[in-house]
Parts: sequence; structure tokens; C-alpha cells
Amino acid sequence: MYGHYSECCERKELVGCWECDEFEECGRLKELEAGHGQAHIKNLRRIRRNGVGAFLKGKRD
Repeated sequence: MYGHYSECCERKELVGCWECDEFEECGRLKELEAGHGQAHIKNLRRIRRNGVGAFLKGKRD
């Protein structure tokens, strides 16, 4: 399943989904809602706002 995301990012020349202006409406990401609720979207928003480094260090807003 991860391949779908990496292929999309490569096609759009993005490092990750957080760089895409359409990630909140992305059909591929919506498939994750059943198991994750909105956690993945919240995490992508946090990465977009604070950067990958802060996210990996666990820094909150």
C-alpha cells in the first residue's frame, strides 16, 4: 500500500504527502480513515506546519 503514496509523491516531485495541496481530500489517504480515523491527516498537518524534524522529535504545537 505504501507504494501508492510514494509513486504519487514521486510523480508530483514531493518529499511527502504533507507537501501536496490536495492531501486533505486525497482518496488514497481517505482509505486509511477506517483504521486510523483522522490521525494521519492531523500528523500531516503538523509536519506541514512544523517540519519533519520537529515531528520526529515529538514536539507539539
